[in-house]
Amino acid sequence: MLVSSAFIEGNVSFRTKLRTPDAERAAFLPDPYYSKQFLHDQNCRRKANGMDNSGKRWTVQDRYGNFIYLTQERWEHIIDETGHPELEPYEEWLKTTIKEGRRKQEPLNLRKHRYYHLFDDLPDDVNHLVAIVLFTFDIDANGQSMTKNFIATAFFKHFRLKV
Repeated sequence: MLVSSAFIEGNVSFRTKLRTPDAERAAFLPDPYYSKQFLHDQNCRRKANGMDNSGKRWTVQDRYGNFIYLTQERWEHIIDETGHPELEPYEEWLKTTIKEGRRKQEPLNLRKHRYYHLFDDLPDDVNHLVAIVLFTFDIDANGQSMTKNFIATAFFKHFRLKV
């Protein structure tokens, strides 16, 4: 019989997993995913390594009120020769996709959204630009959570239009 419980002591939460009802065999393990201090320390380490907000190319607001940004690193990933170099002249279309496009939430990863927008001036046989946006959060220096919604990748796609 597996029994699981959780409790919070100060800033750190602990999870208990008992394989038997015998309390003497209980192991109390710190659960770093629920600890504000752990998330704050992780954020400080990231900033110390130079991974802060300085790499943002631009930020736009989508039609649902969320602020979404594209970093220089993600843009280079998108237009890399092994990625989607054909998107390089279409950065403004990418902004329009985020600002005006529709979105669908991935069923298996609820933090992942697929933004898409119809354009009539895209190359070849494609008619939509698709952007994958990850909705995440981080803890600032004051221990407050803040959203970090960023474009992970983007690509062209052809969708059959409904008549």
